[in-house]
Parts: sequence; C-alpha cells; structure tokens
Amino acid sequence: MIPMKRFVERCAVVTGGASGIGLAISERLLAEGARIAVWDADDARLHALKQRFGTAVVTATVDVAEAGDVERAEQEAI
Repeated sequence: MIPMKRFVERCAVVTGGASGIGLAISERLLAEGARIAVWDADDARLHALKQRFGTAVVTATVDVAEAGDVERAEQEAI
C-alpha cells in the first residue's frame, strides 16, 4: 500500500520523536511528505535518526521543560 501524501508542504515538530511512539509518528509524517523537526533528550538516538533520514529531518537535543531549549530549537528549525 502506498501511503497518502497528506502532509506535503507541511512542517511538524515531533517532541520525543527519536524513539517509541514519537519515532513512529516521525516515520509516518515523513512517509506522508512532511518536513519535520525532531526534538529529543537523547543525543545518540537523534544521531541515528539523522543518519537514517538525512536532510529530511532537522534534529535538536531539547528538554521541553526548559524554555531556552525550546526557543533555541525553534530558531534552528526555522
């Protein structure tokens, strides 16, 4: 089955997107054409994700409880 391309020319931020449910969401958004920023606290998992998907994703190490982390990652994603 070929996935629909519902998210072409859309951008999304996936927090916790380098593992578990967040990774599944990241994979699905990519399959449906979205450009995504993946924020996670685990550098090794983010690195693996970047190796796997290359320029299709922007990654950042983020603690979403820290406003400074979120603001920095937001600027990097833009």
